[in-house]
Amino acid sequence: MDEIPVRVKLWRLFCFHGADEEASEPYMWVIGFKFDGSTMKQALARFNWTPDYFFSQGSHGCLGTRNVRPGAKISIPANVGTWETTIKPIKLTDAQGNSTDVPGAVGFAAVVLEENNVPDDAAEAGHQALNNFVANTLESFVTGINLLEFNQAVQDRVNNGAARDKAIEDELRARFDVVQQTISDGASDVVSQAMRNAMNLPELAWAGIDKDQVMGRAFHLATAAQLINEGDFTLDFDDNLFDNPALPEAGDFAYTLHSLIKARVKWRAIPSQLPA
Repeated sequence: MDEIPVRVKLWRLFCFHGADEEASEPYMWVIGFKFDGSTMKQALARFNWTPDYFFSQGSHGCLGTRNVRPGAKISIPANVGTWETTIKPIKLTDAQGNSTDVPGAVGFAAVVLEENNVPDDAAEAGHQALNNFVANTLESFVTGINLLEFNQAVQDRVNNGAARDKAIEDELRARFDVVQQTISDGASDVVSQAMRNAMNLPELAWAGIDKDQVMGRAFHLATAAQLINEGDFTLDFDDNLFDNPALPEAGDFAYTLHSLIKARVKWRAIPSQLPA
C-alpha cells in the first residue's frame, strides 16, 4: 500500500442544549496524531518515534461563537478541527527475517468544554498541558513497545487463524486501546492542575464559583486499510456528549460532535484491453 493523503475533519458541533442554556460558550481542543512509516521506524527490538501532531488553535472563543442556544449548529473552524496529512505503511521485520508492511493509522482526541469563570490565559495553560500530556503518553507508548514480545503476541494471533498483516494491525490497536484509556483517565487532572497553577488567588476564588467544565471527549483511530475498504474512503463519527445519556434532555448539557477521517484516494483509469 502506497502513501496516501488523509483528511481528519471535525466539522460540526450540534447543541441540543448547553450548560448555560441560552448563553452557552462551548470551546474545543483537538489533537491529531498518526502511527505510520514516517513516525515509527523499527530499530532492532524497539521503535524510533518521530511524532507528527496536529494541535488545534485557541481555547475560549475558538469556535467563533458565543451565546450558543439550543438547536445551534456550530461549524468548527479549520484551525480547530481540520488536519491534512499523509500515512504510509510501517515496515516490520521479525527475528526470522520476515518483513511485513503494516497499514499506517491516523487518529484524533478531542475535548469539548464550557467556558465559565476561568481566565483566558489559564484556559490556554490547560490546553497546552493537555497537548504535552497526550504527546508524552503517545511517545511512551511507541518507544515502550518490545518488538520481541510484540511479535510473539502477533504469532499467537496467526496461530489462531489470523492473517499476519491483520494480526499485527489488531495487536497494535489492542495496545492503543490501553493508551486511550490512560489518556482519558489522566487528562482531567492534568488540565485542572495547569489551570489552577496559572491563576492568582482572586482568580482562583472567582473560578471556584463556576469553573470551566469538561463536557465530553471523543477519541478515534482509523487505519489505511479501514479507509480503503470504505466505498467512499471515509469513516464518519457521531459522538454524543451527554451529561445524562439515559435522559439527555434532563442533563446539564447535550451535544453531538460530528467528524470524519477520509482517505483522499484518486481513481486511476485502467486502459482498455479491447482491440481497437
